[in-house]
Amino acid sequence: MITETNDDLKDRVGWLAYVESLGRALTASETLEVTLAADDGEPERTTVHTLLVGNCGMLQGGITLLPDADPRDGELDLLLLSAQGAAGWADTVRNMVWDNGLKRLATGVVEAQSSDSAAHGRVRALRVELAEPRVLEIDGEDLGTATAFAVEVQAAAVRVR
Repeated sequence: MITETNDDLKDRVGWLAYVESLGRALTASETLEVTLAADDGEPERTTVHTLLVGNCGMLQGGITLLPDADPRDGELDLLLLSAQGAAGWADTVRNMVWDNGLKRLATGVVEAQSSDSAAHGRVRALRVELAEPRVLEIDGEDLGTATAFAVEVQAAAVRVR
């Protein structure tokens, strides 16, 4: 989605430019085989469209992608999107807007809820291997393509005042 964002449009309308690029990304979505190893556990193969890793869950515009994310908890939050086709993306949107949005607020559900196309998780470290090169982005910046990467949390590494 981020690599598809039109920079001129982003300069004019800010974060709303991502909505336009999201529509293009969804219609051109392809899933990819990945191998994930969390917290020194055994590697597991899965198929994803998008893997998000973060410790802050709210995006500009009030969109919450990682509802359990807390930069103070010493864990990274994961979102694995595996939607294919209109039904899969409808499930993803329902999961974000209803399950982890309105329903969560109304019922006080504590943990992020997963669905068939949107799986949530929490780790301290994650190793990722991709079946083929894909664009790697960090905080919206395109770092080029990669076939493997690792991330880990460094608890109390940043002090915010």
